Amino acid sequence: MKLSETDRQRRREQMTRMNLENNPNKDQWGCKNPSWKGDDVSYSGLHLWINDHMPRPKFCEICNIKRPEEAANITGIYNRDFANWKFLCRRCHMGTEARWGNAFCDMCSKEFVKTSPNSRRCSKECIRAFNNEYARMFRRKNKS
Repeated sequence: MKLSETDRQRRREQMTRMNLENNPNKDQWGCKNPSWKGDDVSYSGLHLWINDHMPRPKFCEICNIKRPEEAANITGIYNRDFANWKFLCRRCHMGTEARWGNAFCDMCSKEFVKTSPNSRRCSKECIRAFNNEYARMFRRKNKS
């Protein structure tokens, strides 16, 4: 059974209330806990905290097409400030983190951000132009 975001939030609040009512350490929740690390939290711990506490949009905050899957830090400052984070789809997350880096288009020589490791052209127009050129070369080769 897949839960909506509101149902998930409601269930999380119910579980929190139940746990706090019966928990002898109920006054040590969140930042009151002696193990709380604040902004010195680990990379994975911070991502978990952001996923649990930051409201998730319905669509990726860059392309507005796909469902966001990952919390992406956009400023390079790893803390609990929501202004430093966006929820992105996998493709936009990889492009913004420049894991694939920038490249120069094979057709028009413009610099662009790769959206996949094998990206070599900057736009659909350049892809079409490349495909047409390649098809012409292939036809010429087969005629001879």
